[in-house]
Amino acid sequence: MPGIPLLLSLVLFPQVPKEDPPPLPGTGLRGVFLPGVPGEILPLGPRSLSVLVDRVGNGPRRPAAAAAFFGKGRVLALGHAAFGDGPRSKLDGGRFFRQALRWLAGGKTRPRVLVAKRAGLGRALAEAAGAGLPFERADRLEEADIAFLGDSLGASKPEDLRAFVRGGGGLALHAVGWGWRQLHPGRDPAKAWPLHRFLSSVGLLVGSSPLRCPKEGFRPAPNPGSRNLPKLFDDLSSLASLPSLGGERVASALEALHALHGFLRELPLEGPVLSPRLRTLRELAGALPPLLRRARPRAPARNAALLAAALLDRDPRWREARPGADLPMPPADFPGPLLGEGPAPVEARLLEIRVRAPGWIATGLYVPPGRAVRIETLEPESRGFRLQIGCHTDRLWHKKAWRRFPDIVLRAPLKADQVTASRYGGLLYLLPPRGRKPPYEIRLRVTGAVRAARYVAGATSPSGWRALLEKTRAPWGEIEGRRTIFTMPVAELRRLADPEAFCSFWDRVVDLYEELDPQPPRPRKQRLVFDRQISAGALHSGYPIMGHLDTPKRLVDASRYAKGKASFWGPLHEIGHNYQQRAWTFQGTGEVTNNLFVLYAQDRLLGVPLRTNLEARGLLAKARAHLGAGAPFATWKRSPFLALASYALILDAHGWEVLKKTFASYRASPLPRRASDAARRTAWVERLSRACGRDLRPWFRRWKFPFDEAALRALDSLPPCKDFLAP
Repeated sequence: MPGIPLLLSLVLFPQVPKEDPPPLPGTGLRGVFLPGVPGEILPLGPRSLSVLVDRVGNGPRRPAAAAAFFGKGRVLALGHAAFGDGPRSKLDGGRFFRQALRWLAGGKTRPRVLVAKRAGLGRALAEAAGAGLPFERADRLEEADIAFLGDSLGASKPEDLRAFVRGGGGLALHAVGWGWRQLHPGRDPAKAWPLHRFLSSVGLLVGSSPLRCPKEGFRPAPNPGSRNLPKLFDDLSSLASLPSLGGERVASALEALHALHGFLRELPLEGPVLSPRLRTLRELAGALPPLLRRARPRAPARNAALLAAALLDRDPRWREARPGADLPMPPADFPGPLLGEGPAPVEARLLEIRVRAPGWIATGLYVPPGRAVRIETLEPESRGFRLQIGCHTDRLWHKKAWRRFPDIVLRAPLKADQVTASRYGGLLYLLPPRGRKPPYEIRLRVTGAVRAARYVAGATSPSGWRALLEKTRAPWGEIEGRRTIFTMPVAELRRLADPEAFCSFWDRVVDLYEELDPQPPRPRKQRLVFDRQISAGALHSGYPIMGHLDTPKRLVDASRYAKGKASFWGPLHEIGHNYQQRAWTFQGTGEVTNNLFVLYAQDRLLGVPLRTNLEARGLLAKARAHLGAGAPFATWKRSPFLALASYALILDAHGWEVLKKTFASYRASPLPRRASDAARRTAWVERLSRACGRDLRPWFRRWKFPFDEAALRALDSLPPCKDFLAP
């Protein structure tokens, strides 16, 4: 009977179904909470995968965790030390750890686990065991199936770890790239960071960008295998005819290009991974000029071409160009080409810069877009310095539409002799290494840049400034005072009648802010830069403070400096943000306490008294209406000007000195660093009351301002305050 041998074989040798491999960590999870500020981990090789990403909608999806198969084993890398004893239970963190344990075990039912001392994991493993994941402890790497090594390779050699994984081991590491770079400024992680080198060798790359954990947590990566570097380039291979592509293909290209941007910021383009694939990007970038010339280009196609062009900004050919040569890429239109007609002559300029304050070091030169420039350092102590082309530092990748390229500032280590270029161009700066304190001198020779208009109060003569404004070919210039620096288009600087008076006004603003909150003068100047598009708001604080191009038009208007005009709220507001202190800025007052500085500056410099300012803004009527409606505190917290009125009315009655005394008390007797919101509100009522010499509790009660009544019984000895809204 011909069927018997087959039947016997099935009985005697039963076919055991092959067990499915463990799923990738994150599979089926809603979100994973990584505390603090994680970094990127990028899937570099063909067997690498994204695991957790920071968003799953439109726009870039940046991985906070990635995995790689290497030989018979597996490697899992996180951009944060979330495998420690942190809040794993929040969202799906516990399930993620258990999935990671199964995946790293590669199907072993009772793996032997080695845990480095710095990796913690005691509680995490106990929870895993309680969830039915038995394991044994291993004391040495050669005895282990899984190794959790934290953020250090420890005593293990990279070759030993590669052999461990290649033979079937599971290895988990975490690496915060932005943190390492912050602690090692100017150093190349590919050369100086063993953990970086090891992860690169198994197909994972530690990125340099910080990530913000979304409220819903990091999500599992959709189609994780489609986001590694080789696959992304394969997806782009047929996109040279980008303007004619269908919407789905364009969206795919845009997503791939966003992901590629993360890789290309980290990898040298001349390396073996990327250099063979640059042609695809050059073809995509070649589609950019016709798209920009079209009246209404399709947004996804235009954005994809813009991004492709941005990815080529570090093309190694640019570092081989002759100084003054034009680059083989169309220059961008912002911050702008040279003014006037014809090419500027290629000149070598010797710079001797006396650095007197921390912050960006201006050279007074402008690098034309698309032109190679040579920079030679003549100062032997230039180690650790970096060069920067451009001042428009806001990155706009998160924006739905771009009015300029999303990332236009070039930064690179300063070498003894180098040729560099930027397709965007911009003012040329040096960035000092951390710990280098002024004063000191820097000497450079720069060939190929042009002189920019730069006014320095007390050093630049009026006649010299006018001559420079007339002759400069640079579209941007700077005006620097004793405490402030403004960077704006030359067209606006030419409208500025009196640069000395301008500097005097804005320097006095900073002096007044430090007078209101008594403190030693801050050595770094307040820097304001104006841009075609910024990352958030009409202006935003920081270094530099950023604003839109309509702001300098008002700043150079002499009529706005007249007495009795409450001008310049926006710039004054943002400088105020830079002077806020957490101790007296609690929830609901982030846009309030900085405005106290604005009111003070407008009172002292522009002659606009507090009450006049409040009346002009209709705040007295709003305050009365709010109090008449029961004064809900939730409304107070979301209405910055209403909250400002509740503070300003006290100062109108008692004078600015009480605020100076209050701020000074926080410096003389600081609150605990982690003081709660409730404690900070209570301290504010107490300290402001003592500075006034009046019990302000009735006023704050009227506003339903919550504070600890029991903690403020000592204020009973003070006379009660008056009704500050009374006529």
